[in-house]
Amino acid sequence: MKRNVLNLLFMVLLVLSLVFTGNALAGDKNTRLTTLEWPPYISQNIDSPGYLAEVVKGAFSEVGYSNANFIFLEWTEAVRLAQAGKADASFPEYFSTDREKDFEFSDAMPGGALALAKLKGSNVTYTGQVQDLKPYKLGVVAGYINTEAIDSADFITKVESEDDSVNLKNLIAKKVDVIVIDRLVADMLLQGTFFSRFADKVDFLEPILEVKPLFLAFSKNSPNMPGVKEDFNKGLSALNASGKLDAILKKYGLEGKVGTE
Repeated sequence: MKRNVLNLLFMVLLVLSLVFTGNALAGDKNTRLTTLEWPPYISQNIDSPGYLAEVVKGAFSEVGYSNANFIFLEWTEAVRLAQAGKADASFPEYFSTDREKDFEFSDAMPGGALALAKLKGSNVTYTGQVQDLKPYKLGVVAGYINTEAIDSADFITKVESEDDSVNLKNLIAKKVDVIVIDRLVADMLLQGTFFSRFADKVDFLEPILEVKPLFLAFSKNSPNMPGVKEDFNKGLSALNASGKLDAILKKYGLEGKVGTE
């Protein structure tokens, strides 16, 4: 009799364990996102993961995702992989109507100022008009969205590089006259071991090009669409409403340095 009761109790516990395990697995959502090394926004090579990395993981966590897996690649490859549906999204992305044929954009997250940089003492002049750039070689990163005016200007000589670091090196080596770069990214690079000796040689032109909000670009070819985008937007809204987004900005010292307009 005692053995039968113990056996029955064991069976009950086993069934309950399976039920709870099944529920846990059913709610164990994950996502794959392609990205790039772009400190201070996101990085796998500095002490912290970056402001945007924490926001993205935090937003997905708010809606029950156990993990947001980041795949670090060169930017053109990051976009290509997501475009093919082999990842749910690529980020950080600037909004582009051209990319809406392949992607749906998330709600906006605060981003930094996109600016033009030149070497001190160079004769580059800029008044805020894209036509001012016609005489110069303009350094840009392959696959990056810049501004609509710059990207559509076929009268500008554009020299592509694989990332912001190479773009800045080209400026210092005078292979280009001026470059497009996010101010926070530039500041981070100029603090690094290689670039620090050139920090006082780089000038940023006024006015800035734009303050660029950041987005996740969700692939229309992902089998997890549109649910994964809707989940992220709900999580981002919750992160903002709870004050956690502001706390992340404060942690990284970015209050007043990033925005959505």
